[in-house]
Amino acid sequence: SAHGLVASPFKTAYVAAKGGQNGANLERPENAACLTGRTVFMFPDNDGFEAWSSRAAAVQAACPTASVFVNDYLKRATAGKPEFAKADIEDFLASRRDSRAGWVLTEPETDKTAHPIFWDSKI
Repeated sequence: SAHGLVASPFKTAYVAAKGGQNGANLERPENAACLTGRTVFMFPDNDGFEAWSSRAAAVQAACPTASVFVNDYLKRATAGKPEFAKADIEDFLASRRDSRAGWVLTEPETDKTAHPIFWDSKI
């Protein structure tokens, strides 16, 4: 997926997958079996955060050995910014790309406090 490709430089130990609004039907145990024993971080679009929070509980129920979390970084990082109301993580990462190094920054590159986003990573 494009999301996985865009995010791949940040956490290479993780597998990135995109489920779209249907989420690969991971609420069904036969589909969720691939998550057995894995930690799953969902990065929903801003306009779908609440729906995905509900879906995370259903995915967790379908695969009890997985640890499922809905990451709110995008929601927090874009709060109060109407241009990101319907953004997804790919939109956000692309908007913060440093033109010289190519890294995604915490703030626009014109901000003196900007630094590579992976410095703040907790996952």
